[in-house]
Amino acid sequence: MIVIGGGIGGLLVAALCPKVTLFEKTSQLGGRFRNIPYKGFQLTTGALHMVPHGSKGPLARLLKRAGATCTIVDSNPLATFFYDREMRFGQVLDMLKLAERTWLYTTLMEMRYRKGSKKSFKEFLEQRTKNDIILRGFRSFCIWSLSLEPSQVPCSEMFSIVRSMFKYRGPGIPLGGCSGVIRALEEAIRRRGNDIVHKRVTEIITDDSVCGVTDEDGKEYRDSVVVSDIGAKATSRLVKFPREYQAQIDEMTPSEGIKYSLASKESLIGHSGVMFTPALDHIGGVNQVTNIDPSLAPEGYHLVMAHQRASSGNFGKEKEKGLSELEKLFGGRYEVLNIQIYRSSNPVNHAASGQDLDQVTPVEGLYLVGDSAKGEGGIEVEGIALGVERLLSVISTR
Repeated sequence: MIVIGGGIGGLLVAALCPKVTLFEKTSQLGGRFRNIPYKGFQLTTGALHMVPHGSKGPLARLLKRAGATCTIVDSNPLATFFYDREMRFGQVLDMLKLAERTWLYTTLMEMRYRKGSKKSFKEFLEQRTKNDIILRGFRSFCIWSLSLEPSQVPCSEMFSIVRSMFKYRGPGIPLGGCSGVIRALEEAIRRRGNDIVHKRVTEIITDDSVCGVTDEDGKEYRDSVVVSDIGAKATSRLVKFPREYQAQIDEMTPSEGIKYSLASKESLIGHSGVMFTPALDHIGGVNQVTNIDPSLAPEGYHLVMAHQRASSGNFGKEKEKGLSELEKLFGGRYEVLNIQIYRSSNPVNHAASGQDLDQVTPVEGLYLVGDSAKGEGGIEVEGIALGVERLLSVISTR
């Protein structure tokens, strides 16, 4: 098997399958799920130092299956909510009237057990409630988890996400941050005797079906199974897909966002979960990962990360909005370490939630994993893990 791309999807495949040659064009593995050392802090290339479903979710399950040892510490509480102040979920419920609380419980059960339609999640909500506390709470969750507005998320996808939350719970923080996961996967790949080649793939070779790949030096590697973890659009530049399938790829829209990494000498959040921010218009949530792993910051400091959905193409103005909201939230109790913009060829997700393709492509022997082929109802890396599980079940029947 040949795997193109050393992001978390490609690494999971290479750690779980025998006789794999993995190609990664850069000198480092992990893609948008690894650490960046900066002034003694461990920032990240993309994802936050957080796994959506913690030690019980799909990613943790595959890490264990691969023998990739990485401790994931589950958050407690799972989340809080900042309206006029930070509150636990029970306190938020206390702000609702009995009828609204009943409606919310009933709706969550409907989402847990039904599939949902193709209509937008916003339309679903607004047809049932006008309560601003509920609407803003769900909106904050969508921005933090998916980098999307509720109007951009299909009901069916949101229902699947809620089912996953009931099933797996979460979130959790991997010790060592994102790179703690990547190092564990790399070790598992090496133990399997699989090869990692740090070269760019320039072509996927086909003759009715997949035959292999060509690297940047013109060297050919032959195999009847190729798995791409570089995104559907980038994959389509290496191979000719049928017109109808290519049209699906061309219609994909990425999810875009901005991440803020903050340093603080005092604790800004008193727990290890997510603080959703329904009171804010742009930032969806914040976490403080050093409550679990102090090594992610220099001694005496905390690392706090906030995420904002990009609502326009003017990223200068978008940053101004986010910085203004952080000031409103925390005052002057922090220093901005880094602001990272995720758009174009380096988005939050190559395919916004609900637009993911199946792992099987029309080219026999060519498969997709990663954030344009996530499994149904999977948030970020959990969706990638579900997609890898689906791929493994398909390949096992070949």
